[in-house]
Amino acid sequence: MSKLTQRERMVKARVTMLLKHPFFGSIATRLRLVEDKEIRTAATNGRDLIFNPDFTASLSDAQLVFLVGHEVGHCIFDHLTRRGDRDPQLWNMAGDYVIN
Repeated sequence: MSKLTQRERMVKARVTMLLKHPFFGSIATRLRLVEDKEIRTAATNGRDLIFNPDFTASLSDAQLVFLVGHEVGHCIFDHLTRRGDRDPQLWNMAGDYVIN
C-alpha cells in the first residue's frame, strides 16, 4: 500500500472526525483544504482549512484529528468575525486558549 499524501491524511482526519464527532466533522468537511507552505502550522479563514504539509507530516493521525477540530473551533466560536479592532495576534492566542 502506498503512503498517503498530506492532503489525503487531512481528508482521513476529517472523515474520522465526521464519524466520531459528527457536529465538528460536518463543519470540517465543509472547509476546503488548501496547502500552503508559507504558514507555519495551520489556519482557517472560515471557508478554507489551510495547512502546511511539512507541519502535518510531523503529526500523528490522532494529532491531525485534533488539529482539524482546533481549526473548526475557530469557526464555531466565531473568532474570525468577532475580533473587531483587537490585536490579531493576541486575539488568536486567546482563541487558541479557549479552544484547547
